[in-house]
Amino acid sequence: MAFFDSLDDDRKRQIAESRLIGLQEQLFGMMLSAGIDPDSFDIETFNPETEVSSEHAGLRLPIAQTISAIETAQSVLSRVVG
Repeated sequence: MAFFDSLDDDRKRQIAESRLIGLQEQLFGMMLSAGIDPDSFDIETFNPETEVSSEHAGLRLPIAQTISAIETAQSVLSRVVG
């Protein structure tokens, strides 16, 4: 028995969707803080090391970590919905 077997697929989907929305909101706020227009943001091509100015260098790692967490949440969601 796997650790999360007590959660049915519907509940897993709800949790993944909720977490994904929260991460997207978090990333949106970080983009604004870094002076980046969120509407021009493309998660597929965005590179925090080159696209976040040195003035906001402290946001590079948190942005990269949030993008990674979004990708993980999307992967889990696609498997659950699958």
